[in-house]
Amino acid sequence: MIKKLMKISMFLLIMCNIFTNSFIKVNAASNDTNIVHYWVPGIFSHKTTNINKFSQLSYIYANGVLAYCIEPGVELFEGTYSSSTDFSVANISEETKERLELIATYGYNTTNHRTDKYYAATQELIWRELGLKTIYWTTEKQGGDTIDLSKEKNEILRLIEERTKLPSFTTNEKIKINVGTVTLEDSNNILQNYDIVYSNADNAYIDGNKLNIHNSTAKDVRIMLKEKNITTGTSFVYTKPGSQNVGTFMLGDPGLISLNFELIGGSLEINKKDMDTNLSTPQGDATLKGAEYDLLDENRNFVTKLITNENGTYKTDKMLLPNKKYILKETKASNGYELDTNEYIINITSDNLDIKIDVLEKVIERKVEMFKVFASDKTQILKGEPNITFDVFLKSSNKKVVSLTTDENGYMNTVLPYGTYIFKQVNTTPNHEKVKDFEITIDENSSKTIYKVISNAEIKAKLKLVKIDNDSNNIIIRNGIKFKIKNIDTNEYVCQTITYPTQEKICVFETNNGMFITPHVLNSGNYQIEELENQIIDGYVWNSNPLRFSITDDSEFIYDDEYGVIQEVKFSNKQVKGEIEINKYGEEVEISNGEFKYNEIKLDGVEYELYANGDIYSQDGTLIYRDKELITSFKTVDGFYKLENLYLGKYYLIEKDSVLNHVIDSKPFYFELKYKDQYTDIITLSFDFKNYLPKGTLEFTKTDLVSGNPIPNTWIEIYTDKDELIFSGYTDENGKITINDLFVGKGYIIEKASADGYQITDEIIDFEILENGQVIKAVMTNEKIIEVPKTELHDFPVIELIGGTLILFGIGVTIYAKKKKRI
Repeated sequence: MIKKLMKISMFLLIMCNIFTNSFIKVNAASNDTNIVHYWVPGIFSHKTTNINKFSQLSYIYANGVLAYCIEPGVELFEGTYSSSTDFSVANISEETKERLELIATYGYNTTNHRTDKYYAATQELIWRELGLKTIYWTTEKQGGDTIDLSKEKNEILRLIEERTKLPSFTTNEKIKINVGTVTLEDSNNILQNYDIVYSNADNAYIDGNKLNIHNSTAKDVRIMLKEKNITTGTSFVYTKPGSQNVGTFMLGDPGLISLNFELIGGSLEINKKDMDTNLSTPQGDATLKGAEYDLLDENRNFVTKLITNENGTYKTDKMLLPNKKYILKETKASNGYELDTNEYIINITSDNLDIKIDVLEKVIERKVEMFKVFASDKTQILKGEPNITFDVFLKSSNKKVVSLTTDENGYMNTVLPYGTYIFKQVNTTPNHEKVKDFEITIDENSSKTIYKVISNAEIKAKLKLVKIDNDSNNIIIRNGIKFKIKNIDTNEYVCQTITYPTQEKICVFETNNGMFITPHVLNSGNYQIEELENQIIDGYVWNSNPLRFSITDDSEFIYDDEYGVIQEVKFSNKQVKGEIEINKYGEEVEISNGEFKYNEIKLDGVEYELYANGDIYSQDGTLIYRDKELITSFKTVDGFYKLENLYLGKYYLIEKDSVLNHVIDSKPFYFELKYKDQYTDIITLSFDFKNYLPKGTLEFTKTDLVSGNPIPNTWIEIYTDKDELIFSGYTDENGKITINDLFVGKGYIIEKASADGYQITDEIIDFEILENGQVIKAVMTNEKIIEVPKTELHDFPVIELIGGTLILFGIGVTIYAKKKKRI
């Protein structure tokens, strides 16, 4: 995208250079041009206007620019002339001027035409275009040999005619070509007269009458051509009383040709699949990402490399030639898969440019055999343990991939793909422990089977309860949080007796530093832990849901050197959080019936920042935000925003940016989220905020032009710069009209009816309120009606009476009045 924008910018820059830098700039003014001429020996013109005229050819220059005679039969005098771009002063039409520009450009102004004969031929064609028909040239003033200019004139006319031609492949439609290198030949044989001034192709150049274009991928290509050796500029006519008119001629059109191409190319998309599953999902820890393929042409020349992404796919650019054959070959397998030795033939046709194919990969795998036996401390043949199930998990994802169960001999087997696996024993023979989890890694192809022999003793455990935060899983360091333990199988609460430091029976268990361990073991069975209700855990809500656990063969135990076998459970509490709801309002201007008013609206996109007002801690003691730390920034949506999941504590809001030209309320807004009780999990606060549009005051005064006294009872109308009426009324006894809370912007004041005894003024006073609180003062004057004495028809007024004067005062702003007529 960036590359595309850069090319567009380059195109615009080139076009700007063509239309500016190639123009010769000459200013038009009176008596600004010095005309000189230099005689050419041995060339004389004979022409018939109203009489026969002959004159010696001379080079004419206007301020150093080559010029031509455009008024044959009139004598040329050197000196100062006046210039103009309007050729009608010389009775030359725009159409004729454009024809003369072509003659001059392809005549002497052409680089290889800089000869005396070409200058004479150019001058003759200009005269003929201006209506002079009888012209011939000689080597002497009144005699000599006739000079033949037919070759030069025909060449000039041929070039003018050729300018109307375009390269033969030019069309208003897009030209379809293939990617790669394409050569277009111009059968009109004019391409050699052009240069390329812009191209977004990879490469483009002109060789004679051939246009060569190269682009590696399909896209739209634009090429701009410009005629060679054409100087563009402005044509001028030069006049002087008593002397002939002369002119300088330059083309205004640089002769640009725009060629648009649609490059056609094919693409190849590969979709890598597992050979066993025919899916785009890899097995085990294998991956379909990173497989490398070489794409070769039919002659086995390298074209491009394809490397699969995480989805096992890759798509080339539209770079492949239509109606060509390609070969796809894997050079590097992705991790966990074998190298695919197949070669894939790809046929790109005009009817099927974009090819999709599936490529298959064989995963690395090995066979695993296991024997499960009963443990024994005697030397004997071990007995197989039947009906024992193991769940096999892929270690990297903890996803179960297969369940295996031993047969009557304790045997089981499976084939596992590339990866590391964890074997977990699911069940056990009653009163026997389970084997600890173990790992097996498959990382290479091998025909050798992996063998494992697994041997396994009855079960009780102490209960360890850890009090944790529901969100962070951190331990809630609190003492005295009370629990009961209920045996679900017997429907009785567990009580245990201790003898130290005093003998007592414990039925309620309390935390110490966020945890407790029962003094004695619990028998096998099913239990639930209940948190007592009538207690406050500051910052947390009461967890009314019992936590169930079991001490069985399926339990996961901790083996502790001090406490022995422990069943650990974690009982969580939900931290009380806060949320704030922000309703954001603004206002908009309504103009109707010649008045304006402000309506309340919801503001969308107002930006706020939320900061910590002091250090804020999570209830588990973790420092979340430091004092004055920016927590988040947000923008209102449809005049509303909700901040959720806030920790309890003190905060403040700062408005950073408003919208629709509203004034920003930069004053911090402070608030605090406080704990309520053990039942309320969300503390909600709601705030309404409002922004106001910037407003100013317009103070208008109507005064007498002579005395400066105020003029009451003048009917005034005030409009916006869009001609919307926002006020109409009379000036008060002080000649004033004051409008408070006027929205910012431009407007104007007009007088619709004058006070008695005063002339109405057509003066329009413009004003502009730029910022909030600004006071704009405007003064309009009127003159009294007076009787105007009669005058003779030949008398003319010398001074026009000024209708009014405006003086505007603002804060750092100057407002001006201008007398103007509105239609």
